[in-house]
Amino acid sequence: MKQLNALLPICGYCKKIRDDQDYWQSVEGYISKHTDATFSHGICPECFVKHVPAELQKLMAEKKAGKFEPPRRKSMNILIVDDNPDESETDGHATGGRRPRCGPGR
Repeated sequence: MKQLNALLPICGYCKKIRDDQDYWQSVEGYISKHTDATFSHGICPECFVKHVPAELQKLMAEKKAGKFEPPRRKSMNILIVDDNPDESETDGHATGGRRPRCGPGR
């Protein structure tokens, strides 16, 4: 595991960190770049109380006024590869000779 042991210049407002090339980046980006750490995001109890009710009220007001538009979902393609295909089902394409399964049972 890599360890950070230096004085890190961090913005007092947005908490971005300045690197050696004077580029400001997020704490997550800086730590991910310089260590083996990865991040998952959540909401702490204090921020939940502070931010979520106001955001929900705003969304409800927009919905009531007819101005609410649900977030647009990006399309996503999912490829499921059968780990044990029959020899007759191989096609030699990008799936390594295995055909993707589409739908239940195939």
